[in-house]
Amino acid sequence: MKKIKKVVDVLNYMVKRQNLTHVSLRNYSQAIANAQRSYWGELRKRYERVQEITDDIRPWIVVDDTLAQDSNGRLTLPSDYAAFGNLTHDSGKELDIVKEGAVSYRLYSELIPNTTSRPFGVFRGSYIQVYPTSGVNGIELVYLKTPTDPE
Repeated sequence: MKKIKKVVDVLNYMVKRQNLTHVSLRNYSQAIANAQRSYWGELRKRYERVQEITDDIRPWIVVDDTLAQDSNGRLTLPSDYAAFGNLTHDSGKELDIVKEGAVSYRLYSELIPNTTSRPFGVFRGSYIQVYPTSGVNGIELVYLKTPTDPE
């Protein structure tokens, strides 16, 4: 959409610069349509690149639904963990991951209550600390695993 706005801005600039009092609606519409097709083409190329990368790394994507909180609310990261994908609980609900500086805000927030239906986590070294520290069920971690050396 930014590209279309840019085309509109350029057309308006040209009209003012050339002291035109009229640009046909057909010419205006055609320029906007061309910009939209061009922008769609760029987005499609980006999508194809991202999809190709996703397909290439698929052998290293792991979905681990065996994680459970320990008595302190910690989820120990798997030994082959390399990069984070996402974390869900209770059949697909996203578990928010926050930065360390936001933990205290989230723990005491009245806007986003800290409940088992709206838990959050923070990375701490080799584990993810989940709040509340108990009662969060059905945890599933999607991550990229470290490739093993060929034999």
